[in-house]
Amino acid sequence: MSPANIDTMMYAGETPWHGLGVKLDNPATSEEAIAAAGLDWEVVLAPIFVYEEEQLAFKAILRKDTRRVFAIAKNRYMPVQNQRAFSFFDSVVGEGLAAYHTAGALGKGEKVWILAKLNGQIDVQGDKVDKFILLINSHDMSSPLKMFWTPIRVVCQNTLGMAETGIRDSLEIFSVRHTTHLDKRINQARNILGLANNYFERFAFLSNKLASQKMGGIEIPKYLNFVFGQNENLLQMGEVYSPGEERERVKILRKDVSEARDKVKELMERGIGLGHGNDKWNAYNAVVEYVDYYKKARSKREGARLSMVWFGSGAQLKERARRYLLEEIEDKN
Repeated sequence: MSPANIDTMMYAGETPWHGLGVKLDNPATSEEAIAAAGLDWEVVLAPIFVYEEEQLAFKAILRKDTRRVFAIAKNRYMPVQNQRAFSFFDSVVGEGLAAYHTAGALGKGEKVWILAKLNGQIDVQGDKVDKFILLINSHDMSSPLKMFWTPIRVVCQNTLGMAETGIRDSLEIFSVRHTTHLDKRINQARNILGLANNYFERFAFLSNKLASQKMGGIEIPKYLNFVFGQNENLLQMGEVYSPGEERERVKILRKDVSEARDKVKELMERGIGLGHGNDKWNAYNAVVEYVDYYKKARSKREGARLSMVWFGSGAQLKERARRYLLEEIEDKN
């Protein structure tokens, strides 16, 4: 297993930080991207047994080439093949409105993704942000087929948390479960690509608002208190401990929170040194950079860190930062 939990992938442009994957020069179709990324395999449903009393049929979700069983599903489950999931990107790429950027599989193939880069950039008072569409699909029933807009700050290539958590009503997310209504909903996904411009216009407006508001003095510790909270709940795993173990656990968590706060303050200061300004935009990106690059996942399970950043405690920290910084702006708009 790679340090990034990547099974196979392709990329266009700069080599990823982990140095993995097959480099392509601007793949023209999802079929080309899928082949280079090692995703040209299918999943099949293998029958297991039927519980006669309720007439529930169960099937194994099976990766056809390796015969790996991803999960056990009920009869209503409908797999989405990799080619089917990603093919609707072909129209915008073919029209020159986007380009395939990365695609790959996590773990043993149970989660797959494709990332397409849209034309143009967002300018946040001199800070350049690229525009992407990310689609994630799972073959282990851990998540629905999901697509969202994701801005990526060019200077450090960290995915902004606003992509996953949204800016309240401004972000349109496509999400569909693996059921019998799947095909109809996937066809609808082709129509929502046009909403990307509306989202990024709203994102640019709010981001520039953040960049125009200074962040200093007593507001910084207030911000960090809100983001990390007083009881460190976001950093706990939910295990049950004895009283002695719990006291030791709390000491460790408090130390972790203190180190996290110090790291975010350091990243804020570094951002100012890079010319990003002592403002709320810089404060937000400091939390995002901390989560994406420095926060550790406490679980050692495969994919734990990626899950933490995209969906777990890391995503929650980004959401708390977003909520604190944008609340006053959005209330006025």
